[in-house]
Amino acid sequence: MLGRGTRLKPKLFGPNSPVDDKTEFKVFDVCQNFEYFEMNPDGSKDSAARSLSQVIFENRLQLAENLKSDEAQGDYGAELREYLLTLLHNRVAGMNLDNFIVRPNRQVVETYQSADIWRTLDTERHGELLNTVSSLPTEAEPIDVLEQDEELALRFDQLLLTMQLALVERTGITDTQQDKLLRIAEQLQVKASVPAVGEHLEWIEYVLSANFWEGVTLEDLETTRKRLRLLLQFIKTDEEVGVVYTNFDDTATYNEGNELHHFGYSDDLKLYRKRVEAYVREHENDLTIQRIKRGQPITKLDLERLDEQLFEASGIQDMTAYQDTIHPDKPVGLFIRELVGLDRNAAKAAFSTYLDDTKFNSDQIQFVTTIIDWLTENGTMNPAQLAKAPFTDIHFEGVFGLFDQSAVMRLRDTIKEIERVAFGE
Repeated sequence: MLGRGTRLKPKLFGPNSPVDDKTEFKVFDVCQNFEYFEMNPDGSKDSAARSLSQVIFENRLQLAENLKSDEAQGDYGAELREYLLTLLHNRVAGMNLDNFIVRPNRQVVETYQSADIWRTLDTERHGELLNTVSSLPTEAEPIDVLEQDEELALRFDQLLLTMQLALVERTGITDTQQDKLLRIAEQLQVKASVPAVGEHLEWIEYVLSANFWEGVTLEDLETTRKRLRLLLQFIKTDEEVGVVYTNFDDTATYNEGNELHHFGYSDDLKLYRKRVEAYVREHENDLTIQRIKRGQPITKLDLERLDEQLFEASGIQDMTAYQDTIHPDKPVGLFIRELVGLDRNAAKAAFSTYLDDTKFNSDQIQFVTTIIDWLTENGTMNPAQLAKAPFTDIHFEGVFGLFDQSAVMRLRDTIKEIERVAFGE
C-alpha cells in the first residue's frame, strides 16, 4: 500500500539542503486501512458466501443428525432420515475425483462415496462432511425426476428444510417462513390452468387452509416440497418480472485530514479499546474472566492482575492513559462483564424464586425471563430499566404493574447484587 511516494530523499526539490529535502509525506487513509491491518495483520479471512447447494447439503445433514435421536418423529422420522442420507450420498457419489476443486480432497471424498459409511456417521465424520465435502461441486444425476437441480426448486428446498429443522428443534416455524410458503401457494393457485399445477391443486389449497398449519408435520412439509418444488417455474414469467432501471446520483463526502503519528493509531485511541475488547473475547476461558461471567465472587487482586494483562494487550504506554481510554467510568470487572455478558445459568439461579409457576403467573415469569435475557446479553442492568422497554411491552407500567412493592425491591436488590460481585472483594 505504501510505495515510492512515501520515501524520503535529500535535495529532491533542488540543490539546497535541507530546504529542498523531502522530509515528510501525507497519507489520506479515508477507508481506515491502517487501523484495519493493525487489528488484522494477516488480512481478512475468506468470507465468500456459501452456495445454495452447500447450504442445502449442510441443512439436510443437520436434519438427518437431529432425526437420529428424535423418537418423537416416529417411523416417518426414520424414513425421512434414510431419504436425506440417500440424497447426500448421491451428491457425493457424483463428485468427479479428477475435478481440480475436488482433487485436493480426493481421499475424503472417496471415503464418503461408499454408501455404508453413511449408516455410521459420528461427530467426527459429521464435521468432516460439513467442513470439507459440503462445498465441493458434483456431477450427480438426481435420484428421482422430482429432485432436479433447478434454481427455484433448490430455493424452495431450502425454505422447507429450515421449516423442518424448526419443527425438529422445537424452535417453531416463524411467521416469515409461513408467509413465504403461503405466498407461493397463492401464486400457484392462480396458475391452476397449467396442467402440471392443476394436478396438485388440491394439495395447494390444503396448504392454504388453516387445517394444514394447525398440526403441520414433517411429512406435510416434505410432501409439500416434493409436490411443489418444480412448479415454481410457472409463477414468474419474464413479462411479470419485467426490467428495473435505476439512475442514482453519487454524493461525494469529504473527510478532513488528521495528523498521523504512528500508522494505525488514531488520536481518539479507539483502536486501543478494540484491541482490549478483542483480547477479552479471545481469552473468555481465562479463570478470572469466567468468574466474572458466571457472577462468582472475585478478589480485587485478581481484578488488578487482569487489568495489567489488558493494559499490556492494549499497547498503550501509560497506565493513566489506558484507564482513561478503556474503562474511564467503570471498574475493570464491570467493563469485562458488559463485554462477555452474564452466564445464563447464573442469571436463572439468581432469579429462580420468580420462575416458580406455582407462585407467579405467566406474565410475571415472562417479565423475569426478560430480565435474565437482558443480563445474559448485556451483563449488567440499571434497575430503572424495569420501568422501560422491553419490560413495558409486557405491562405498560413495567415492574410496578406486575409485582408488589416488596417484590420490586427484591428484584432491584438482586440486580444490584449481581453488579456488585463484579467490583471484587
